[in-house]
Amino acid sequence: MVSPSSKEFLADSSSGDINILDILDILGGYRTWLLLVPVCAATITLVFTTFFVRPSFTAATQLLVPQQGQNSAAALLSSSVGGLAAVAGGGGLAAALKNPADQWVGLLRSQTVADALIQQFHLRDIYKTQYQFEAREQLARNTKVVAGKDGFIRVEVEDHVPERAADIANAYVAQLQSLTKNLAFTEAAQRRIYFEKLMKESSGNLTKAEIALRGVGVGESLLKTKPEAVAGLMAQTRAQISALEIRIASLKTYATDKSPDMIHAYAELAALRRQLTDAGKSTPLGNGVEGNSYISLYRDFKYYEKLFELMASQYEMARADEARQGALIQVVDVALVPEYKSKPQRAFAAVIAAFASLLLAMTAILVRRALRRAQAEKKSRAA
Repeated sequence: MVSPSSKEFLADSSSGDINILDILDILGGYRTWLLLVPVCAATITLVFTTFFVRPSFTAATQLLVPQQGQNSAAALLSSSVGGLAAVAGGGGLAAALKNPADQWVGLLRSQTVADALIQQFHLRDIYKTQYQFEAREQLARNTKVVAGKDGFIRVEVEDHVPERAADIANAYVAQLQSLTKNLAFTEAAQRRIYFEKLMKESSGNLTKAEIALRGVGVGESLLKTKPEAVAGLMAQTRAQISALEIRIASLKTYATDKSPDMIHAYAELAALRRQLTDAGKSTPLGNGVEGNSYISLYRDFKYYEKLFELMASQYEMARADEARQGALIQVVDVALVPEYKSKPQRAFAAVIAAFASLLLAMTAILVRRALRRAQAEKKSRAA
């Protein structure tokens, strides 16, 4: 910062503006120094970056963002309940995420992937770190993961050894593939266990309903030859309501109540409940207690039968998903061994050093002249 005395020295006495000609005149007297200082700074920087800074190499790989298709369980559910296909579609999750690539970038930066790479390449020994978290931080500094607007994910790894930089970049892809398999398996296994439990409950209720129906003297042949149309429709509607309620519970895990899928699902649920109420009002109950009992028990039987079919289909599809592999990771560009270093950029560093040293030298000259003038004025006033 220029002192008041130096500003006074550099200012014109009449206008108070800085006199550029005076500054140039002062600096002109030191032009040799102003030439030598930047040259020396640039030379020192070149020597230092050449002999004392290890070169770094950057290897890069590009991935195509995996596209999540419709969940097979949701697809089967939508086909089973007919008009609910639009609700059970696979677009809910895609709509919930602003950018699907962000999820995959997060997986690549996850601690699980980092720990696997650290163990695979013995990075704690290479980075000379004592603790695991230090190795993770160093790996994160050496890695750049970017999701582009073109739908590609670019992974760049920097290392002092070009071969290792390429190997680590390609290993990111392998670790991501392994991670997605494990996550898909875990999610499918949870769905299988969940639908297996519902299927067992539905099977038990179906058995109870069949036993109760037989108790009123209705045999299996009569059950098949004289079904009650309205009771069957009500049972199917109740099963659809139960299936849709399960779908809504699934949607709530990643969508809000104001999302289009949730609004549509609630509308469908309200419509089905109205349909069930209207069908109940118009259902012929038959004559006497036996007619009422027969219709009611038959309706329960058809409901549990339909619900058991839906849960059994969901269970089988969950088993198929459990056996299926994770998302397909498509590699657009495999990381190759870099042929030229990425750091240090010696020419750029030398230019920056020269420019910075020039500014520093000019400031030092002006401050020195200002201090001398202040001392001279102080001595003249004292005399």
